[in-house]
Amino acid sequence: MKVVVCTGTPWTGLEQVGTVLKAAGIQPPINPVRGQATIESFHAQLEKVGQADNRSSFIGQPVHPGKIWGQQALGILQDNLNQQVWGWTNSFSTWLLDFWQSLDQNIYFVLVYSTPEEDFARFMQHEEGPLSEIAADQWLSINTQLLRFYNRNRERCLLVNRNAGLSDSSDLLNLCNDRFALSLQVDVPSIDSEHQEPDTIGCVLAQCFLKDRADVYNLYREIQATATQPAEDESPDLIDSAWSAYQDLSLKVTQQRQQYTDALTKQERQLREQSTELEQCREEHELLLLQLHQVQEELESTFLDSQKKQADSANQQAELKKQLEASGKKVDQYKKKIETLQKEMSAFVEGQGHNASELELLRDKSREMEQENELLLLQLHQVQEELEHYFLLYQESQAKQEEQAAQVQSDGRIKLFMSGLSSEENWYPVEEVEGKPLRWSGPEPRATLRLPVKRDKDQLLVIHYEQVVAPEQLKGLHFEVDGEQVNHNVYDTLSQKYVVVQLPATPEPHSLEIELAIVLSKMVKPCDVAAESPDDRPLGIAVYSLSILPVTPRLRINWPDTSYRRLQLKRKISRIGGGIETFPLAYFDGKTYLQEYPDVAEAVRQGTVASALIHYVQHGYYDGHDFMLADTHLPSEGDENDLIRIERP
Repeated sequence: MKVVVCTGTPWTGLEQVGTVLKAAGIQPPINPVRGQATIESFHAQLEKVGQADNRSSFIGQPVHPGKIWGQQALGILQDNLNQQVWGWTNSFSTWLLDFWQSLDQNIYFVLVYSTPEEDFARFMQHEEGPLSEIAADQWLSINTQLLRFYNRNRERCLLVNRNAGLSDSSDLLNLCNDRFALSLQVDVPSIDSEHQEPDTIGCVLAQCFLKDRADVYNLYREIQATATQPAEDESPDLIDSAWSAYQDLSLKVTQQRQQYTDALTKQERQLREQSTELEQCREEHELLLLQLHQVQEELESTFLDSQKKQADSANQQAELKKQLEASGKKVDQYKKKIETLQKEMSAFVEGQGHNASELELLRDKSREMEQENELLLLQLHQVQEELEHYFLLYQESQAKQEEQAAQVQSDGRIKLFMSGLSSEENWYPVEEVEGKPLRWSGPEPRATLRLPVKRDKDQLLVIHYEQVVAPEQLKGLHFEVDGEQVNHNVYDTLSQKYVVVQLPATPEPHSLEIELAIVLSKMVKPCDVAAESPDDRPLGIAVYSLSILPVTPRLRINWPDTSYRRLQLKRKISRIGGGIETFPLAYFDGKTYLQEYPDVAEAVRQGTVASALIHYVQHGYYDGHDFMLADTHLPSEGDENDLIRIERP
């Protein structure tokens, strides 16, 4: 077993020489199987120890590890006993040369150096540190250590110039074979010249920096005179090379400046276009606000008409009650008259004896009075039945008005429950599931409903469903309104399941009802899906409520960010709302959102997040949080104020 250690200054380009040696046949160390340290971790730990002892990031003298480190090093050598020739490349090995030399006689060293100008140029390219006398002192300290060790152990060392070793790698490998008694492959691929040559401008700067450091150049000349493979005696004109490099760099800077100027002009043009688009959107927003005020005035007028009709109905009922009371009084008077006549007739028969003709006359008069009384009673019953009929109609009208008033909320939304709707066809009876009254569609795929919707404006119909028997039933789902198919979007999250159907306004005369048809691709029996289920009914979708929502004005979200970010958010929000940009934001239920995600609620309480809606738009959507639909009440968190804060941050 023979070990070849390649070391030198960190910025010499040491790894390229190590690549040549590796390509010639020097194997890398084997990773330990017993959990011991690798050669890289061994050097890294010793470097930390050396820095701690010197109290600086630079080690200016050899490191002398103790017995424990020697045992770890022997463990690494034992792990590689079966390899004939192996080794490593590490700049920190410069400070461990005496340690490795004394550890085993079969360890050989390739010491790599370079010119001061090239080392300093690479230092300025790859290192972050002071470009001062400290850097020159580091170069002196490392190369002095290499020269000293080489002079003491020439039989086990090669002192090689980096450029000479890379330009004539076969000569370097022949030296290794002769000096270390190896059989390395001499013909190896050459290293790319772009990685060999240093930055010429950096070399000129380094030359200016080192012009007063005679000790650096004296040491370099001594190394050149002593080296096994020194550099060729060339003195290239660095000024000419640097001038050529400067011209290339200046040309690149000019080209990049032109590219940046073109890009800036393009961005300014895009900014002007976006400003024009923003002005158009602002005008559209003002127009929509005007339309909203008109709708609000119409609703107020309708409400006042309803109150007036209610007052008229109450007055009519009071008048009917008065007529009923008057009729009752007349009946009482007629009854009293009949009783009086009957008493007079009895007294007349008992007190005095009249002849038969007078008695018959009295009897005829009595029968006429009885007939008149029966006729009056019949008329009274008819009047009472009419009053009761009108009273029942009034109660039904009052109940219907109260129900509609309860359904129509302050923002124009209507909430309808399946338990209170009259279905047209293909609906099973109402059943209770987890406290919710719902109805299953079936047994046919097409089920219809009559809904109190007037299509005089754009609206959204939100169908809240509990479940379907098989998820694939939703793939072929479509909706028809008055026989015409309409667009819809399905939202199936962990906490909410609903379908949003778009109801555009129609130019025809508006009726007070629409016919909604829910059409599924197929019906599925629960017993076919779960063998333990006793339900063999063909079922479609379980619906428990419907909401009619007005389409709110479009509000643009103006992010203080790049146009690409705004466009990406606009597309995602549009995709959530099925083409209506503000649907998810205008009906966002922040209270339910905070209950679903306690960490967001804590952030809102601490003030790090403004509100639930802002968190969902900025973070929650991208983190996969569920969207919460407020279908029965206005949002308690995330309302119009949040939209304004997003629009004007």
